[in-house]
Amino acid sequence: MLYFPGNEIYFSDQAIPDNPSEFINGLRYLLPRMEQMNDAYAVQSTAYALMAHIKHNGMGVETETKIQRDAMMRWLNYMRNFIGGMASTQDTLIAMEALFDFTEVDPNRNVFNILVSMEASSTPNWGSYFSMSKTNYTEMQHSYVSVLYKRNKKKVVFCIGLAMLVI
Repeated sequence: MLYFPGNEIYFSDQAIPDNPSEFINGLRYLLPRMEQMNDAYAVQSTAYALMAHIKHNGMGVETETKIQRDAMMRWLNYMRNFIGGMASTQDTLIAMEALFDFTEVDPNRNVFNILVSMEASSTPNWGSYFSMSKTNYTEMQHSYVSVLYKRNKKKVVFCIGLAMLVI
């Protein structure tokens, strides 16, 4: 069955619960996902659907085609667990292949510049800044805060493109 919860599209024989999240200062933070009964099947079927959609429509710049493709990609990204994988090895491999195929046809794949500014209210004089562009996007960039309390962190990200920030 095809499901349309919010701005995402996925395929499953039953509804998949949303990711746990909480709102802090008006921003939604996704909490670690605990795998549910049909997560792996839903991820795998949605990944195959995304690959078929891309193979059939290519770049598909028509509005409806792009909305469908982006909605499936968004849902697959939401289904990642805290280490970047999905529920099982097989669905992770298929989903990564589908997400890679998505990057090949996304018309914005060559237009990105991400500036990350991290600040911690628990350490007022600390700040870390880095940028990602076409020349360094494959390099892992990280920063450490000596003291960080659960609700006392602030992340500011300015970007053009798609990115996933894991904290």
